[in-house]
Amino acid sequence: MRITMTAVAALAICGLFASTAARAEEVHYAGGPIQAGNQCWVSTNNDNGFGYWRDCPKPVHTSKKK
Repeated sequence: MRITMTAVAALAICGLFASTAARAEEVHYAGGPIQAGNQCWVSTNNDNGFGYWRDCPKPVHTSKKK
């Protein structure tokens, strides 16, 4: 019984770690927004570290297909 409880506890800890570690990496491309998943960082206060997350804008396609 003790081995079963230890195994269940170990699996629960592994599941908790996997769920917290599986988040989008923040990326920043030169000239583009700071992104985390589908959210983009919007700076306020002259980029002093203040701001908020919002949905990223849709990409603009400049070429027209005929």
